[in-house]
Amino acid sequence: MSSITLFYNNFTLEEELKKDLVTATGYTLLTDRDLLDMLASRFNMEQNRAERAVFGPGSVFNAFTLEKERTLSKLKLVVAEQIMADKVIICGLAALLVSPDIGHILRVGVFDTKAGRMQRAIAAGIAEKKAAKMIAAHDKKAGDFIALLDLDSIHNPSLYDLRINADALSIREIEQTILEQYRRPAVLPDESSKAPPLTLPPLPTGSAIWSVRLTAAGRSALLPARIWPSPSCPTRNLPRRQRCCWLMMKRSLCRPFPNA
Repeated sequence: MSSITLFYNNFTLEEELKKDLVTATGYTLLTDRDLLDMLASRFNMEQNRAERAVFGPGSVFNAFTLEKERTLSKLKLVVAEQIMADKVIICGLAALLVSPDIGHILRVGVFDTKAGRMQRAIAAGIAEKKAAKMIAAHDKKAGDFIALLDLDSIHNPSLYDLRINADALSIREIEQTILEQYRRPAVLPDESSKAPPLTLPPLPTGSAIWSVRLTAAGRSALLPARIWPSPSCPTRNLPRRQRCCWLMMKRSLCRPFPNA
């Protein structure tokens, strides 16, 4: 069966929606915190540090340490492994990591206006000032993550197969819309989208990391991406081909070495 990714604004009936989708599908629900816990366990990192690196604001030292990009690559690997397991609902910001090329995953975005979100928050017993701060914090966190992914907006249509306005539908109607779409033949797995799993090599240590690319076949491909021990080290002694690659790698960890 198809898996589902679910991104949402806060105060858009998201908790009820997640519970109803799990009940209707029997799938495993994976939140950002669940995935960060897996990342922290696998790579021996503190969960709070991983969360700050991926979802927190940027640091002036990140240009030298590249911690955000390194941790993002590790999170991509964790997400890719969970997608290979199938029958999952990945919700939160991590849902935005799944490539549109993976045909058997329905990518859903649930949105509402700030006024509608404020109204729901107040109806839930949250003070107006506190609700405004929670909405602003959520939107800033999403904006920082979108910037890390080098995208222009959280509302970019290329991020979703299905966009839902929570203000126009009830929770039951939202659930039924998602279930109807994820059962369509276009989203169901086929031979091209369910290729045999790749044998993934163990992650190297030291100055090398791996860049994760989710392929059209729905499988993860690990591409070696060499980072020198100090990203600010001089490159004048490197061969021209490697020097150009190093300069690209300084901007993004999503580019493999040409000779990899």
